[in-house]
Amino acid sequence: MKQMSVQKMLSAGLVLSFMAVSFAAAPVADAAKNLANGQLIACGKDGGDHHGKRGMHKKHHKKNHQEHFEKMAAELGLTDEQKAQWEAFRESFREQNADRYEAMKARKAEWKAAVEANGKESPEAQAIKADMKAQWTTLKEEKMAHMRTILTPEQYEKFEAMKAERKARWEQKKQEREKRQDQAQ
Repeated sequence: MKQMSVQKMLSAGLVLSFMAVSFAAAPVADAAKNLANGQLIACGKDGGDHHGKRGMHKKHHKKNHQEHFEKMAAELGLTDEQKAQWEAFRESFREQNADRYEAMKARKAEWKAAVEANGKESPEAQAIKADMKAQWTTLKEEKMAHMRTILTPEQYEKFEAMKAERKARWEQKKQEREKRQDQAQ
């Protein structure tokens, strides 16, 4: 049997733990058998797509979106009519701007290539990143301008407060992540 490094064993153990929580027992048993035979599980960026052509990701994303939307709707006190307007607008906005989203995906691929070739701080990578940020900002502003028409002034104020809280939590998690990365080096 091929010997595995401690790092590979830990990585494989984490993958198995994730799989045990996320998936049915049969695939986990197969994964455990492969691990016992010294085979690493193909997962993610270098080892294949563990969601089967992103199908599972889309299903989870849709479920998470619905849960997030229901929680937000309850906190804002949206009426059934407002919920319907919000969802209809969200879907139509995505469809109407499909070309723009695809262009941004392509731009992100260009940024990744520039980072791999020259590093994050290279002028090319920075220019692409600035362009992507401007495009996202424009899309968000267009979306929010319409969302504001759906909400009452009180709901919109509360919505903005919720966004600010979420951003603060994200910033805190980002700082914690950076601190852990610095300590690991």
